[in-house]
Amino acid sequence: MAGKRALFVGINKFANYPQFALNGCVNDAKDMAALYKSLLGLKASETSILTDAQATKVFAHLDRVWAAAGRAGPRPRAAVRSRNHFPTAAG
Repeated sequence: MAGKRALFVGINKFANYPQFALNGCVNDAKDMAALYKSLLGLKASETSILTDAQATKVFAHLDRVWAAAGRAGPRPRAAVRSRNHFPTAAG
């Protein structure tokens, strides 16, 4: 399938909430990326992994990203799988 992409997010550490540190979320994101590559044939260039501080910044802007995707034309199919304490907002 042309145009396939996958984004995997794992957050173990939150800068402002060290008491909510988790174990294994970053590893889960990496493992899911490997699974998608092996089972679905995704190439490394078609996958991205965001972890900890980098991923937290993305979550702060997730609603705007979904809104922009909706205005860009037909909405792409998307599967959002995150490993953290925050709910995932998908439009």
